[in-house]
Amino acid sequence: MKRSHRGCAQPSGMTTTEDLWQKKKRVYAQQMTDRLKDDEAFKRSFVQTAEHVRAIHKLNLDYNNRRTVEQSMCAISAASVLLVFVDCAVDTPWIRVVNTALTVALLCLLIRRYTIEVHIAIGKGTLPSDVRLHELPSSVILGFLVEFLICSLTVPPFITNGSFSVQQWITRAQVDPITHAYFCKFDGVLLGRDCYLLYSYPYVHPSIGIALTEHA
Repeated sequence: MKRSHRGCAQPSGMTTTEDLWQKKKRVYAQQMTDRLKDDEAFKRSFVQTAEHVRAIHKLNLDYNNRRTVEQSMCAISAASVLLVFVDCAVDTPWIRVVNTALTVALLCLLIRRYTIEVHIAIGKGTLPSDVRLHELPSSVILGFLVEFLICSLTVPPFITNGSFSVQQWITRAQVDPITHAYFCKFDGVLLGRDCYLLYSYPYVHPSIGIALTEHA
């Protein structure tokens, strides 16, 4: 009985193709080496192309990092707002500790995001690579300060009760023609030569909100 060995034969066509591909790669690598060795113009263009590729790759990484940071900031902000509502309803001191830690993390991520924004601007060529902090556009600095101020609003853990007031300017005070004393014609509180509305915001923990009283 004859046995067939056709199933044990190696596919010579695939091996030949792989050998040819490896040979082509070696030839191409040798050609690149020769051109980089002898052709100065090609060498400069090759280096410049490699720098452009690295810059594009870094710009892509910066965009991905910015998206990750923004998503993290969104999650932290949502958790912080939720904890504020819980803090108003439940007398649990650890909530403020966690909320303060989340606020610090949010501010750190905000700084990181604006750092990435500067790197993206440098990668796009709108800012020089050696730009300093005071050389940044005013729109970037102002936007960062506004966001930093808004994100830093929180009640620290050690504050259990107290109040703060806000003065809203109304108008300049009027002068009495007889006594020459200053007075507020349209209501308000006289402070110096101006009239203000005074708002007092008392806070007592636990509470279900912030009481608002207006003193005219």
